[in-house]
Formats: sequence, C-alpha cells, structure tokens
Amino acid sequence: MPLPLMPSCHKPARPAVTPPLPADQPKYNRGWCCDVRNGQAGQAHPPRRRRRESVSLPPMKRWIARIIAGLALAGAILLGDAWLFGGTAESGDAGTAPDPTALPPAWQSMTTGEVVITPPAADDAETTGSSPRRLAVRIADEPDERAQGMQHLPVTVVRDHPIWFAFTQPRRVGWHMQNVRRALDIAYINADGVVIDVERMTPGGTGYGIDAPIAAALELAAGAAERHGIRPGTRLTLTD
Repeated sequence: MPLPLMPSCHKPARPAVTPPLPADQPKYNRGWCCDVRNGQAGQAHPPRRRRRESVSLPPMKRWIARIIAGLALAGAILLGDAWLFGGTAESGDAGTAPDPTALPPAWQSMTTGEVVITPPAADDAETTGSSPRRLAVRIADEPDERAQGMQHLPVTVVRDHPIWFAFTQPRRVGWHMQNVRRALDIAYINADGVVIDVERMTPGGTGYGIDAPIAAALELAAGAAERHGIRPGTRLTLTD
C-alpha cells in the first residue's frame, strides 16, 4: 500500500521581493539607484550635473568693454581734479555774475588796490625793458576782513579777486581753508616786501603757514601764482 504523503520539512523558496522604497522617497526619482543588491535598495545619488561651458566675449566686445571702463576711470579722475583744484562750485556759480549785495559784509568792506610784481634780481636781465606786471587785489587790513578771507564766496569771486592780507606788525600766522570752495595759492611776504614762500592750500585743509613772521600775504586762485611769476624772491609792492 502506498504510504500516505507526509509533509516535507523543506519549505519551498519564496520569490525574491524587492524591499519597498522609503516613504519619503518618490517612486520615480531620478536620483535613486534602481538596482537591488544583497536584498537592499540602492543608495540615493544626486543626478549628474551637466558641465557648464565657459562663455567668453567676442574680441570686439572685449575692446568695447575696455574702452568704457577707461572712459569711466578718466571721468572719475577729472571729477576729482575739478574738486581739488577747481573747487566745488554750487549751482549758479558758473556763467553767472554773483550779486554783490549777497556777498559777506566783511568782504564788501575791503578796499581795492594793485600789487606790482617785480621778479627776482636773477630775472632782471630777461625782463629789462618790459613793464612790471600788476595785479588787482582786495585789501584785508581789518581783523574782521582778515577773518573773512575767501570764506563763503562763489568760485568765480575767489578766482577773479585775489586778497592782500596786511598786518600792522610782522607776525606768525596760521591759515585754514574751511568754507572755501576753491584751491588757493598763498604767498608769504616779509617786511621788505619779498616773497618768502608760496604754498598750495586745498578746500577743507588746516594747519597752513610758515614758521617765520610775515608782514603780508597774498591769496589767489590755485595756479595763478605761477602764471604771474610769483615765487620765492619775487618782490610784491602794494599800491592804492
């Protein structure tokens, strides 16, 4: 008689089941590795990035960019030079005559005169027979006029009206450029009327002057001293 079939102790192999993806991982994720190895899901990998190609300007555009950058730099230099040597003109200063009644009273009270410019003895041979140069000036011989100086004046007034500062006795004097809108040359003059030194002063600066007593000083627009031949050794004589 055939023996009854006995249950086998060997369990049939179960088909391999792919482990489920994590709950927070989309099923179709381009960054997920779809291979299943050793019964475990693959690790997530970032997608490959496409290599970016460098973009370069054509030669003509590079030249145009360089020209524009050069023009911008030149403009910045010119603006800085205009501020340093040309002052910071306010609207209405250029091309219009200032109203004399709007100028500071201490400046209006200054009298006028002329300065005769005699070059140093070494230059006499070159200037023999030529008439001496003359420069129209305003005279600041009162304390309030000397304190006023070139302060709060339009650029055109500073440019066109040099000031002669006269002192009753030679003294050491300090100078500043607060409230002055244009760079100046200042010539320091001793009791004999001879220029000791010439100094350039810029707007907002302080601490100008020389360590020697002076009887007078002449302030004029920056660059004017050289144009008029005013330098150490030049004789300046004030006339009414």
